[in-house]
Amino acid sequence: MEIEVFVRKIAFDFSKKKMSVTYLVFNEDTELAAIFALTHKAVQIGNDGLSKTAKKKMQRFAQLDEESNAYVISAFLIAQFGKNSGYHGEPLSGNHLMSIVEDVLVQYYKENPEGVGKMCEAMDRIAEKRAVEARIENALKMIARGKLTLEEIAEDSGLSLEKVKELADKRTA
Repeated sequence: MEIEVFVRKIAFDFSKKKMSVTYLVFNEDTELAAIFALTHKAVQIGNDGLSKTAKKKMQRFAQLDEESNAYVISAFLIAQFGKNSGYHGEPLSGNHLMSIVEDVLVQYYKENPEGVGKMCEAMDRIAEKRAVEARIENALKMIARGKLTLEEIAEDSGLSLEKVKELADKRTA
């Protein structure tokens, strides 16, 4: 019910004013599972104290505002992010919902000519994040099976032994 009220009373108005875009996430049975809303915001990052390397990186994506001596960059913000409390379909994790948000942002950057460079960096970050999540998921499965030592799990998963020990400790807690 909260999502319906948000969509009818707030999201529609924000969209008309071009303040944000709300996405509805449905399952295969067209049951509303979740929503998220995205908006843009200009973010300022002070120039003072930045290394030369950091300044070079900033110049690829941001403009230096001489008056404020800060780099101004447009950033996406997640304005709303939530699951439908009345949803009864296949469970939807917060991580899965976040991957849907990332897919929407990647699509935006693909279609926006100025966003191609940003998209490449975003894709690299997303790919690395998903790779780490997959390694953790595989390590958890190996820990649950109990057939390998923690050292073997670390070697097979590509995770550090410390991370595998941390995962094993959380599982037994």
